[in-house]
Amino acid sequence: MHAAFVVFVKEMTDNLRDRRSITMAMVYPLIGPILLSLLLGFVGTTLRIDPDQRLTIAIANDSAAPELVAYFARSGVVIRSLRDDPVAAVQRGQVPFVVVVRERSATDKRLRVQLIADPGRFSTLVPVSRTLDLLRGYGRDTTLATLRAAGLDERAVEPIVIEHENVGRTLSLAALFLNMMAPFLMFTIFIGGVYLALDSTSGERERGSMEPLLINPVSRLEVLLGKLGAAYLFTLIAVAVQVVAFAVMLELTPPQGIGLVDPPGAAHMALVFLLCLPLALFAVTLQVLIAVMTRSLKEAQTYLGLLPLIPSIPGMILVFAPLKTQGLLAAIPTFGQTLLIGQIIRGDGVNALHVLVSIAATLIATAALLAWTARLFEREQAVFAN
Repeated sequence: MHAAFVVFVKEMTDNLRDRRSITMAMVYPLIGPILLSLLLGFVGTTLRIDPDQRLTIAIANDSAAPELVAYFARSGVVIRSLRDDPVAAVQRGQVPFVVVVRERSATDKRLRVQLIADPGRFSTLVPVSRTLDLLRGYGRDTTLATLRAAGLDERAVEPIVIEHENVGRTLSLAALFLNMMAPFLMFTIFIGGVYLALDSTSGERERGSMEPLLINPVSRLEVLLGKLGAAYLFTLIAVAVQVVAFAVMLELTPPQGIGLVDPPGAAHMALVFLLCLPLALFAVTLQVLIAVMTRSLKEAQTYLGLLPLIPSIPGMILVFAPLKTQGLLAAIPTFGQTLLIGQIIRGDGVNALHVLVSIAATLIATAALLAWTARLFEREQAVFAN
C-alpha cells in the first residue's frame, strides 16, 4: 500500500497549493453554526421575558369592561385605549395586537373579548401569550369570587388538576433548533471534499495528467485508494471544523433564552463526529464513483452539485417531525445517521445496537460502491477524456 500512500501525499500536496479552495472549504462549515447561532440569539432575545419590562395591552371599547381594565392595572399592565379600527391598527403595525371588548347582550351577561393579532410577526408571540394568561386568570378569579359569594366550594370549577413535567433535556423550541444541526452536517459531509474528489479524477482526466500517473508501476486500485484517502481526509477536516463550531456555538448561547435545559456537551459532540466517520467515507466513495462514471468535469459537477440535497432533504423534514430510530431506519445510510445525530443532540439517548447497525450498514454500502468504482476505474474511459 506504499504506492497508495504516495498518491495520497501527491493529492494532498496538490490540493494544499490551491489556497482559495482550501479557505472556502474551511469557511463553509462555519456558515451553518453561525446562521444557527444568529437565529438562536434572535429568537432567544425575542422570546425572553424581561421581568422589569411592563406589558402594554391595547384595548378597544375598554369602557365596556372597567373591571377587566382594573384587573390589568393591578397586574402591572400598561393600558392603551384604542379608538381606531382594531384590525386596521394591527395590519398597519400601529399596535402588535388588540383586545376588543364586546358589548354585553341583554340575555347573556358574560364578558366577551376578542384578541386580534398577526401571527406572522414573531415578536408578538410572547406578549400575546402573556395577555391570554392574564385573561384566563381574570376569568378564573371572577368565577371563584362568584362561587365564594354564593357560598359554594371553589374546587367545583376544577374537576381535574393537570401537572406537567418535562423529562427531556430540551423544550420544544430548543429541540426544533437542535434538529437543524443534522442537515447542516449532512451537507458538509457531501460537500467538504468534493472539490478534491472531482479534481483528482475528472479534472486529471481532462488535463491529461491521469495517463502519466498510471504509467508508473502502480495498480489502479492503489491510485484510486490514494485519491479516496485524500478526499476523505479533507471531508473529515471540514466535518471536524463544523462539529467544533457547533460545540462553541452551544457553549456561548444562553440556554434559558431558547429553553435549553442541558446543552449537549463535548462527549455528545464527539459521538456525533464518530457517527460521521463511516458516512464521510460513503460520501467520498460516491463522489468519486460519479466522477469516474461521467464523461466530463462539467457533467460531474452538475450531478455532485445536486448530490448534497438528497441526504439533507429528509433531515429538514425531521426538523419538524423527529422520529425515533429503529433497526431498519438506522441501516439506511445518511437517514440513519440523521436520526441518531438528532437523538444525541436532543439528549434523548441512543441505542448502542442502532449505532452499530448504522455503522455496519454504511460500511457495507461503501464497500459495494468502492468495488463498483474500482471496476469502472479499470476502463480506458476513466483515463482518457472523450
